[in-house]
Amino acid sequence: MKQINRLVALGLFSLVMFSCSKEEDSVANSTELTLQIETPIKEQIPNRTYDTESRGIYHGIIASGETTSRGKIWINLGNNGLYNASIEMVNGDVYDFVLKNDYYQINAQTEVQFLGTAGKFTVNVNDINAPLVTEVVLNNQPYFSSVVKNRNIMAALSRTGTFSDPVNTSFTGTWNIISDGTIMNPNSTNEESQKITSVIVTFNGEMYIDTMMETFYFDCIENPTHTPTMNEFAENSILAGAQNSEFGGTTSWTLGVFPPNPSGYLYPSDCDAVVESGTFNWAHPTNGLTRSGSILID
Repeated sequence: MKQINRLVALGLFSLVMFSCSKEEDSVANSTELTLQIETPIKEQIPNRTYDTESRGIYHGIIASGETTSRGKIWINLGNNGLYNASIEMVNGDVYDFVLKNDYYQINAQTEVQFLGTAGKFTVNVNDINAPLVTEVVLNNQPYFSSVVKNRNIMAALSRTGTFSDPVNTSFTGTWNIISDGTIMNPNSTNEESQKITSVIVTFNGEMYIDTMMETFYFDCIENPTHTPTMNEFAENSILAGAQNSEFGGTTSWTLGVFPPNPSGYLYPSDCDAVVESGTFNWAHPTNGLTRSGSILID
């Protein structure tokens, strides 16, 4: 009987401790939510409760398919109890959006629409690992967008930029980089570094995305199998050498953004070389047309 009583007492103690733990988590989450009510979306810390749910913060880029107009986007799906979004263009323009759908629709579906004085867009988070932003209109012009889920334990990073051929000046568009934070310190060099998870290029009315990054020879540390990264050896650095992608044509490209260098760039396969940008070579899939030029990151 004493043994049974001990087990009952232990069970009750465990239940109380579990309840207290749950209550503490609830209080912590409530406090975190309250503190972020007035915090701008881009500065909010993703609520850890939503790391595996459709709610939370989504972050990425927005870019025109016809011009080099581009920027970054933050979408708040209830991270702090509110539903709104913000777009910040590279020229400094900021556009705010509010939810078109009402509260009951939010809880019944994973696709919602946002409206603002400057435009609109639709977000589908049925698969939180592959969120979709479609029907993007900004200042009466169509745009493309690519976003990832911004998790509490995995901060998403994005950079925008452009590419151009100095000879054929009409061959130009946007060149954008995203890391969803799922792979940290892939080269065992810096705990703050993150693997690049997607490159998004827009031009000629289309958006192209490459999510398969290749390892490359990084001359600076003589590593023959270096993984493309962001924030590895310096804040805001991007290292992606000898990459091959299909951006409306076979594209070979190299990008080394390194702020400590006077030019802000380096050539990953030859760190002694002086370069002013990243580079690309593009070939049309059927007509033999080729283009080459520079990649400049904002």
